[in-house]
Amino acid sequence: MKIALCVWQKRIAPVFDVGTALLILELDGERVVHRVWEVVPEDPAGKIHRLGTAGVSELICGAVSRPVRMMLEAGGIRVYDFLAGDAETLLEVRLKTGTVPETFRMPGCGGRRRREGGRGSGQQRCKGGHHAKR
Repeated sequence: MKIALCVWQKRIAPVFDVGTALLILELDGERVVHRVWEVVPEDPAGKIHRLGTAGVSELICGAVSRPVRMMLEAGGIRVYDFLAGDAETLLEVRLKTGTVPETFRMPGCGGRRRREGGRGSGQQRCKGGHHAKR
């Protein structure tokens, strides 16, 4: 299995659509058997093509636009989006648990919004692919 993390300055990049650095990992169970850093085009289609040709089946990233997420998923890539934090720490937790805990969600994601006047809107923020597990 191969997973990729979109990284900027050792952290999960805030926006996948314009990120240019990917950490691609080949896994054997919980063990990393191969690790490569790649500089990729800023163009989302170029990144999606590279992920597909590399055989990546899972992407961990920050914010991602709906059209880009849909293209990733259409290519068979499971997307864990709207995540933030130290990339190595997040990777370590992902390898040990098989998922990403809610503590890695981007600030403001996952909470409930309140409308003015004190009424809750009932809408979740940061809708997208797969999110951190509670």
